[in-house]
Amino acid sequence: MSLATPWFDDGESGKDGVEEDAFDLYKEKVARRNTRETLFINVRKKYRDFAVFLLEDLEVVRVLSHTIASEDQDKLCEALVGLFLGSETISSARICFPFVRTIIEDEFKVNQSRPATILRVGSAASRIMSVFSRNAQRSFMSTVLSSFIRKIVDDHRRNVEIDELKLQQILTRTMGREPTSAEVAMNLKKNRDNLRHLCVEIIDRITSEQMLACMPREMRALAFIVRELAEGTPGAPVIPLIGNSVMLRGINPCLVTPEAFGLLRDGELPSPTARRNLILISKVLQALSNGVLFGSKEPYMECMNPLLEERMEGFKQYLIKVTEDPLADGTRTPWKELISADVKKMMRGYHHRPASLAEALEDEGSEELEEGEGKGERGAGSEEGRKI
Repeated sequence: MSLATPWFDDGESGKDGVEEDAFDLYKEKVARRNTRETLFINVRKKYRDFAVFLLEDLEVVRVLSHTIASEDQDKLCEALVGLFLGSETISSARICFPFVRTIIEDEFKVNQSRPATILRVGSAASRIMSVFSRNAQRSFMSTVLSSFIRKIVDDHRRNVEIDELKLQQILTRTMGREPTSAEVAMNLKKNRDNLRHLCVEIIDRITSEQMLACMPREMRALAFIVRELAEGTPGAPVIPLIGNSVMLRGINPCLVTPEAFGLLRDGELPSPTARRNLILISKVLQALSNGVLFGSKEPYMECMNPLLEERMEGFKQYLIKVTEDPLADGTRTPWKELISADVKKMMRGYHHRPASLAEALEDEGSEELEEGEGKGERGAGSEEGRKI
């Protein structure tokens, strides 16, 4: 994988209509990114034996997850995944996959007597799944969600608030007076209809054959593993756990905080109204994924129950279809190249391969990298290692 464009290496600024200053900035940005990802390769090489050790004995991960403060748990999981996943490439995602798979298998084993706690929010397995999903699905999430989110963020007049109390407050601010009960009722009906329309649009998009075909094999194989483990664990909620890996760890976080996943322009944030619209949509999607209706916990959402009842069976079939390998047949094991992978062999091959990312580096960047490797703990490679 080379991050250089066809016109990057020829030294000609302004080519293809790129202004000289803009070209220099672009060139510097690509060089920095290449340097960082090349250092990732070297850091993973340095800690390769430790990464293999983690795969063989997860007690280290368990101890760390139980002793590190809750506010540092995400950093821990990012560091653990970073040992295997250094750059956003298919090959590195496949190297990381066996580690994530092993963590999930251990989660089911440890909690088999308490199936309701499996993959609960805040567990090390759930956090690691989230980090892995965030890295493995960036392009896919952009394909599925970007245009939908863009429409909601750009439409400053769109409001789908269906909490009557919050709606009354909004109307009071915009009208400069207390709204009448008729005005509240009219806006409430309009917002409910608009929310339903948006939910139908995104559900249809997510579950389409086109989007299913675009989903990374790593994520579909992960859902397959969750399904197999859940079906073999008495009392485990199979469909909600599959939905956990697809929706709770993938699509919904992107909807609620699109700026954190590169789905908005640099520095752009959704307005409070747009954010609330996205949150309401994500609530419907999560309820659909969990196979439950809204109740006393959020009574204002009960108006969405008819939509959930209409779509629940279809969405269940979609989640099952996510786990099915389109390449499998009677003679081929589903997701064989991932589930049957020899991770130690993969890591040896990955760590000893030529660092193709370095090919796009300028001489100065390469010298800096070599100098960093020679300085030990105070070198550039070590500094980057502490950031993982």
